[in-house]
Formats: sequence, C-alpha cells, structure tokens
Amino acid sequence: DKDVPASAVTESFMVANIASNIYYSYDGGTWSRGSLSNISTFKPVWVGTRWMSATNGIYVSPDGITWATSNSGTGYSSFGTNGRVQLRYNSSATQVEYSLDYGANWVVGRMTSGGSRNVGQPRSILWDGGRFIIPSNRSAGGGTASNTFIYSYDGQTWYDPGILSIWSTSQ
Repeated sequence: DKDVPASAVTESFMVANIASNIYYSYDGGTWSRGSLSNISTFKPVWVGTRWMSATNGIYVSPDGITWATSNSGTGYSSFGTNGRVQLRYNSSATQVEYSLDYGANWVVGRMTSGGSRNVGQPRSILWDGGRFIIPSNRSAGGGTASNTFIYSYDGQTWYDPGILSIWSTSQ
C-alpha cells in the first residue's frame, strides 16, 4: 500500500504522494520531487484554481510543485472536492467543514438530528457523482470499533446511517 501513490491528475499534469514525498509529472513517465516531504497521509486534489490537500493542516499549491500551508489551523486529516464544494475533516474537533470559494472561507457542516459527525480518523473524503462519503471506523459506545460512514448530497448537511453490522470488525 505504501508504494501505491495517492495522486491527482489534470489534463496534462499529475501530482502524487510517493513514499511520503510529493512528486509531479507532465507525462506520467518522468517524475520530479516537489517541495514537500515526510507527509504520509497527503492526497493532492485539483480544485479548479489550485491544488489542495490535508495532512495535519491544509496545504495549497498554485502549480502542484511548490506547496505552502494555508493559514487555516491544524488537525485536518482529509480533504475532498466535487469541483464546486471543497471539504476538510477536522479530526481534532471531529467536524466536517465546507468551502464554496476554493478554501478562502470555511463553514462547519450540519449533522441531521441524531447523527454523529465523529468518524474517528477518516482515510478520505469521496465523491461518487451524487454525494460525498466519508468512510471510517469509530467505537460504538466505547466498545469494539465498527465500520461506518457519513454522507452528504451538498457537503453542507450530513447524514449518519449508523454503524453497519455487516461491516463489523469484531466478527
């Protein structure tokens, strides 16, 4: 799993996390090292105007080569987008935040009643073409960790279907 790059691709440019370092390529064959290293959970995403990612903070890049931290705090473990809405998961505050202006301003998402926005340590934020999904695992009442997820159609209002027994890791 460590040798499989987390990557993002635009029309003729790719950015990937390979062995905890950022690399970029114009053709997919020749790769050059970017400006970040020691970033094991970094998953770059093109958001229409710039590259963004999260790994204990939000990182931004205008070109995918030179990266800098944005002034948005720490504790962010995942980042995702559908091209219109950008999302980040704040593991420290256990909340999903969304941006409608490419990360310039962030707003805390709203959980529907009875739901828990705490998904532990999510590995990613996914867009399936119709909704965002944040898969993870969390303990049910402090007991055995069970797989779960939260989902949203707009990135602003989130739903928690509960812990799915068919995915239980205790079996």
